Amino acid sequence: MSNYADKFNIMGEDILLKDSDARNSITQLTNLINKSIVGGSSNVYTVGHSGAMFTSIIDAVNKAKTDIPQLTASNSNPILCTIVIYAGTYDGGLDLGATSGICFLGLGGVYWTSSSPYPIGCATGYGTNHFYNINFSTTGATAYAYHYEGGGYNHSGLNTNTKFVLCNFTASDNAGVGIGGANQYTNIEFY
Repeated sequence: MSNYADKFNIMGEDILLKDSDARNSITQLTNLINKSIVGGSSNVYTVGHSGAMFTSIIDAVNKAKTDIPQLTASNSNPILCTIVIYAGTYDGGLDLGATSGICFLGLGGVYWTSSSPYPIGCATGYGTNHFYNINFSTTGATAYAYHYEGGGYNHSGLNTNTKFVLCNFTASDNAGVGIGGANQYTNIEFY
């Protein structure tokens, strides 16, 4: 079997990845899957239209926050759980606020849509969370697809970051992403 970092099979067609950044991002995704899922972590939640623990991203986040109270105790957590989102379209605006420590991992074509108005869009928050392989799209009035608003909050250090890898952002009535910094250590990465 081919190494996922070198080759994907998408809808029956082999696509070789030549861009080193994309290859590195896919390697990071593979390692994350291996650590979170294959490693047997109990802090993995799945979202899908069938065969998953939840059918909505919002329900998965709410369950994770109930199971892992630390997610809402700090805006600067390391990754504490993974929400694996199977291919499909998922609707709903999510206010993460200070919720911090969730890795949202899209497998296949994941489309997170919302008609929620500003400031929510698809999602808003200022905690340190990671998003991989998700297409965000909103039609909400003056909403960003993703809105990171530090709102004057402090993060605990340089290692706290919000990360977007292989994500796309579309908004019909504003910019795809809106970023307002925190007082200290705002660190948002796009790959």
